[in-house]
Amino acid sequence: MNGFRRTAAVALLLVSAGLGCAPKPVGAPAGHAIALPFIENDFPQALARAREANLPLFVEVWAPW
Repeated sequence: MNGFRRTAAVALLLVSAGLGCAPKPVGAPAGHAIALPFIENDFPQALARAREANLPLFVEVWAPW
């Protein structure tokens, strides 16, 4: 079991390091953060655009309490 944990830890480290090395999308300005487009208060439009682009939909929810 100890060998499995070591292998899993190394795999997780390699995957997380690889995610940080992903290239920027084409057309992204050099040296600037990539801004995410937010669609406020229009879930059907956001869902349609996500499906059209074949991208996951991120839904931000919060409460002021």
